[in-house]
Amino acid sequence: MLFKRKLLIPFCLLLSSCGSVSKNPPKYIEDENIFSQYLTRQFNIPLAKDSTNYIIVSESSCSGCTENSLKSLRSLQKTKKSKIILNQVSYYKLKNGNDFQVDEDYIIDSNNEINHLKYGTNNICVIQAFNSKIYNVVCNITSSNEVALLK
Repeated sequence: MLFKRKLLIPFCLLLSSCGSVSKNPPKYIEDENIFSQYLTRQFNIPLAKDSTNYIIVSESSCSGCTENSLKSLRSLQKTKKSKIILNQVSYYKLKNGNDFQVDEDYIIDSNNEINHLKYGTNNICVIQAFNSKIYNVVCNITSSNEVALLK
């Protein structure tokens, strides 16, 4: 009888801890849902299966900050597939800039829906995905130090 009591308490603790772990969602599950629905709705493309950086440029970012951030991100773009998401305002800001050309793989959000998502309120936001899962989201990138954290 004493033996059963000694086993009952650890067994109950084990069961309760297992249940709480399984209910804990992955860190970026909300981002996966929001961003994959956005990609499908706006561009009819799924979240990438291969390693991809989605670089989101906000319309509220200043041209100089955007140009500097994108220049810093070029080294990252050489090592991984990258897709730049611009809305019409941010595209024209960059296109009309004197010393920067948008020549990478980019898509334009003509409905400006990205501005209504949480990623569109930042200067530059990078969403890193692999195997149709988001594993990192870094927003408000303004310096090469922040870019170094993405590698």
